[in-house]
Amino acid sequence: MMKSSESPSSLPPPRSLMSLPHDVVLNCVARITRSHHPVLSLVSKSFRSLVASPELEATRSLIGNPEKLLYVCLRLKNNPSWFVLSQDPKRKLIPIPSYPNFPNQHPDSSTVVSVGSEIYLIGGFVKGKRKRSRRVFLLDCKSHQWRQLPKMRVSRKDAAAVVKDGKIYVNGGCSDRRYKDTESYGEVYDSKTRTWEPTEMERRSYLIKTAFGLCSIVCLVNSENYAIFTMDHPPWCFTRVLNGELWCGGSVFWYRVSGLEELSSNYLISVANPSGGSRVTVWWKNTKECRTEIWCAEILIESLPGRKFRGTVEWSENVFTFQGCESGDGDPVLLLHSALVNFV
Repeated sequence: MMKSSESPSSLPPPRSLMSLPHDVVLNCVARITRSHHPVLSLVSKSFRSLVASPELEATRSLIGNPEKLLYVCLRLKNNPSWFVLSQDPKRKLIPIPSYPNFPNQHPDSSTVVSVGSEIYLIGGFVKGKRKRSRRVFLLDCKSHQWRQLPKMRVSRKDAAAVVKDGKIYVNGGCSDRRYKDTESYGEVYDSKTRTWEPTEMERRSYLIKTAFGLCSIVCLVNSENYAIFTMDHPPWCFTRVLNGELWCGGSVFWYRVSGLEELSSNYLISVANPSGGSRVTVWWKNTKECRTEIWCAEILIESLPGRKFRGTVEWSENVFTFQGCESGDGDPVLLLHSALVNFV
């Protein structure tokens, strides 16, 4: 006589990942993209401890799993919030638990650069105080913890910054009337000695964040509606969002980027160049019945003869959705910062 199948209640419970040997768990988690770590850390205290452990970092290094992830800071209903852009299975902005442990009020008009797996937030205005700041903060993207660094020599807001040989060069953003000498206008931060030192830099002011040359390198400077991209010919060019469209040019002449017909129905808000080169990201939103979608597209820009520019949309997706709509206080969604973070 055939035995009846076991009832579901008599079957052993499924084993969880954490019930496996520790080395096996480390090896499995180390192969998961870092963009999923914020969600994974919410599963349990055990996962949260594992994600932040030095053992996991060591395991990732051993198996060789480098990643480049885009971090962005959006202003959602006047609150700055940091996200990481997930690549799999779809591009989505995943909130990271960084803002609650920010040591001070999140500054406005600050400058962001990335060095390896760290993001530096430089200067800016403190909310409620329209006064330039000397403060510098660091976001460790492995642990998503903030800490304060030594202050700059000069107070700055909307300064230009570039990373070269592991050092952060900062230029401009200070009061021209107070700092007329070249020595005060620029300074450099050495992460090894944790010190700021003066440095001489070319002083070229624009109506946006200052752009400047360092040896043969052109700084990539991002702001709300402007970015700089580099290509072989010409060596650099500004991009900006004007009346909801993408334009390229310089301080005087601007040219609309062609080839973006599939985006023509969207009113672009911001442009950024977090990775350098000839690719930029553009951002816009769609609001309907107090439900707002944040959209992002990556565009490859080509320079054509006759001062013309053509763009190719490489991808375009809804990356974040939240409950909220327009208010009289201005745009409820604003791209404040973007940075490409390298994990090795």
